[in-house]
Amino acid sequence: MTSHLQYFIILVLLIVSSLACQSGQNNEHHPIPDLTLISENKGNPAGSFILESLNGEEVSLKGLRGKVVFLTFWLSSCEACLEEMPSIERLYNKLKDKDFMVLAVNLGEEKDRVEQYARILGVSFPILMDSSGSVAKTYSIEPIPVTYIIDKHGTILGKAVGRRQWDSPKSVRYFNWLCQQ
Repeated sequence: MTSHLQYFIILVLLIVSSLACQSGQNNEHHPIPDLTLISENKGNPAGSFILESLNGEEVSLKGLRGKVVFLTFWLSSCEACLEEMPSIERLYNKLKDKDFMVLAVNLGEEKDRVEQYARILGVSFPILMDSSGSVAKTYSIEPIPVTYIIDKHGTILGKAVGRRQWDSPKSVRYFNWLCQQ
């Protein structure tokens, strides 16, 4: 390899590396850059559903209009799902007295198993049972965990794929801001 080609390759790598670093810097136009929300379906109405919670109550997404909804999909066999649950619980506890609701939709597992994991994880937010998989299909859930952020009008604001630290200071500020809108 000639020295000119080596220098060219190094220069290209430096430029690409520099651009990657700049794209990871805080952007004032994106309120929570560390959460990396995907704009897929942004601005679309959230898919309507009614699901039964672990305590037997029917929960309707439409019935939560006027609240910011944190809609997460999970399985007990998903390590990343279980890892993020404590931070979701802390976020919920910080914001539950505001116009904020967490709904954790389990993807078709047996109710006894889900109840066991809810106890182990110590969650107090509603866990909903998508036994038929219809809600997962509506939201095109794959892979998990997947979380949709829905505004007070029932509009999708964004989607997060993978585990997040949901109770980070930036995240809490963002959800507080959404609740005030």
